[in-house]
Amino acid sequence: HDEDTWSRISKTLESFRACVDTVVDIGERCLLRLPTNVPSRSIGGAIVRGLVESHVGSEKFSLRADRPLSYLAPRTDSGLRGVVDPGRYSDAVANASGNPLLDPGRARNANGGRSLEELIGFQPPKDVQDIVKGLFMRDLVDLQVSGCGYGDFLSWCHLPISPEPLLVDYISNFPNNLGSADPGAHQHNHWVVDEDETELDYAHLSARYDFSLLVFFRQWNSPWTPESHLSFSIPHRRAISTLALCAHRYGVPADISILVNSFLPRSWWPDDRRCCWCRDCQLRTLKEDFHSKISSRQSNWDSHPERAVSSNLESEKGKKSLTLITCPGCQIATACSKDHLKYLHQDGHKRYCGLPPFRAPFGAEDNALCQEILGENEDICPLANDDDENGGEEDDENDDDGSWESVDSDDEFEETMRSRSDVIFSFFNDKSYKLQRREALPFANFF
Repeated sequence: HDEDTWSRISKTLESFRACVDTVVDIGERCLLRLPTNVPSRSIGGAIVRGLVESHVGSEKFSLRADRPLSYLAPRTDSGLRGVVDPGRYSDAVANASGNPLLDPGRARNANGGRSLEELIGFQPPKDVQDIVKGLFMRDLVDLQVSGCGYGDFLSWCHLPISPEPLLVDYISNFPNNLGSADPGAHQHNHWVVDEDETELDYAHLSARYDFSLLVFFRQWNSPWTPESHLSFSIPHRRAISTLALCAHRYGVPADISILVNSFLPRSWWPDDRRCCWCRDCQLRTLKEDFHSKISSRQSNWDSHPERAVSSNLESEKGKKSLTLITCPGCQIATACSKDHLKYLHQDGHKRYCGLPPFRAPFGAEDNALCQEILGENEDICPLANDDDENGGEEDDENDDDGSWESVDSDDEFEETMRSRSDVIFSFFNDKSYKLQRREALPFANFF
């Protein structure tokens, strides 16, 4: 019986891989041949949805029969970290060592046997990752059909997350037809609800997503920790491991070694995951990669697999690592040359560069917002202690006058009645959105 069971399982796995390969092949053809229009976006959305459901598991999605084409995780209790979750990107960096893919015991069922997730594996292969990224990059995905954005794909599949253009693009993470920001307007096509079961319009959803990016960028620039070790580049991790081994050999305490490693920034070693944010450069690289991938599969090397492997290794060695230039305004966006950095600013980056969430180092306003929303511990202000010690008698004398207490209490009551979404939207609207809507001077981009 065990042999029959494993034979059926092996046939099922072969069928699963064949189906995934077929969808990937269809996605490659669509990526290289279809134009950017509504029918092409519907096809791309169906491809992304099929690949996501095959590697995440459709049983985790909460779908509605009356609205099948909707967000796959519309509520916070759906089992998947949705687009309004402020810590899903930052947790992938801060707790990279806690990735469930690294825990082999997580895939065991209650009886100790192998589960479907262990047999198939819910981390998509490299071909699936490239297809999904390419479809989003070419704007060939209808989010109402796919039911998820690019950030959802990375988060749900537990893939490494790093600052990249698709991650900060609204169009690639949630639809822009969610209705008006006017509370009195009739809202249609809601995408997600927040913690208070309130359906969010496009303005509030954009603010919630910007806040998740703010927390992510802050964590990305945080010092090295053993928990975030796997979120760093491979050369950086190797250097950290070498320093730790040398310190252990010479009897240096582990605490001192960890403290020294925390002073090494991410820019200490180049990161191969970082890319040029110029759209033309990304599309050209995407086209070259997929053309070479398809041509290598269809070439005459099929009869000589050992020569094909050696050819691929030589092509990989021939690639030179790019020296990226970091934007001095936000220290987040990168470009492969000064010309591409200039084109990036002209393409719209200049409008929001230096405004939250695209500003570093993070000031007191950003940290105060994170403390209020995430409930982080806030340091006690020393000035408040001095006022309590020096002005205690004056406070006792003014206790009898309660006229000012009623006004302050009303203000505090209004503040407590505001939801998280309202607080986040108010912050970004005052610090970023209003400044982005300023009318630019004529010919300002030419100087």
